[in-house]
Amino acid sequence: MKSVTKAIRIVCLIVAAWFFIRGVVDMGIADFHIVSSDEYIRDGQKCILYRVYSDKENMTEKELIASFDKLMRQQHDEYYLHDVLVYSRPEYADGSESFDVANVEEMKKGETPVVEFSTYTLTPVK
Repeated sequence: MKSVTKAIRIVCLIVAAWFFIRGVVDMGIADFHIVSSDEYIRDGQKCILYRVYSDKENMTEKELIASFDKLMRQQHDEYYLHDVLVYSRPEYADGSESFDVANVEEMKKGETPVVEFSTYTLTPVK
């Protein structure tokens, strides 16, 4: 009976650890919602710019990169490089190159993207 109780405790600890680790790993990763995209050419290869909005505010550089990586895994695209303009609201993603949260951009294939935070606030045009 003691061995069964010990086994149950071990299983409970493993399950608890799994939920804890999953929560820590997922913490800070936002869902980016694509509003629009445009293709462009860099180094003679097709690249893509995504305009996205996020419900999460005040993201750190690390959180933006993790969210960028998540979006790239979801896209399964064959583009050489990716550029993601992040907006706080979908109506701000009007097709321009302005952004009110950040620009997360791959500069070289396989390297960590560079994050440029916005220095101004956008206001929607009425």
